[in-house]
Amino acid sequence: MWKMLFAGLVAAAVSTVAPAQAAAPNAATAEARPDVQQQRLALIQSLIGAGVLDRIERPRDIARVWVRPRFYAADFSEKRKIVGVVHAYFAQLHPGTDYVAVYDATSGKRVGRFSVQAGGLVMD
Repeated sequence: MWKMLFAGLVAAAVSTVAPAQAAAPNAATAEARPDVQQQRLALIQSLIGAGVLDRIERPRDIARVWVRPRFYAADFSEKRKIVGVVHAYFAQLHPGTDYVAVYDATSGKRVGRFSVQAGGLVMD
């Protein structure tokens, strides 16, 4: 059941942005339409509700996503898509944002980062 729910959420993530944006969303390509931004937020909220993400935030100038154990069950491609949607969400809210730090919600440690300039998602 978990895999089916997760696959549906990831499919929704990809459908909220154009294919090129799903692969490498950034401030220049993140779609600015309010309905797309609402879909991104709805997906993020669904992932929080499903226990994949814990929260997202942007204190100061760095966007952060806090991940839960279910995030680790995803394959790398799914992780990249999920964090890519978070990146696109913040890039639209705060033009110039090209970095999302990925933190483990249990330990508080940084476990990855996403930046288009650095080539996408890198897990520590």
